[in-house]
Amino acid sequence: MDIYSEDKSILLLALSVYKQLTYKLELQLWGVIKSSTAQFLAYNNLVDPQKYHIALGMVFGYFDETKPGTCYPRVRISQEEFAIIKQER
Repeated sequence: MDIYSEDKSILLLALSVYKQLTYKLELQLWGVIKSSTAQFLAYNNLVDPQKYHIALGMVFGYFDETKPGTCYPRVRISQEEFAIIKQER
């Protein structure tokens, strides 16, 4: 990755953590994608290793407030619900 892409990844991570804290979402970060994980994703046709390089993976879910002391994800949320992208004309 070039420096521009690395900076974008860091900004995305910072925004994601802020949103996670604001909306009480559980956040799981896969900071380092190991070769075995990359092979798994390629084997299951989730990522084409010829086109893409995975630097950071994130999974979001709501806190399960019905179980005291736990924070298991209850429901996956869509990208549209998590981040609203405004288009300016």
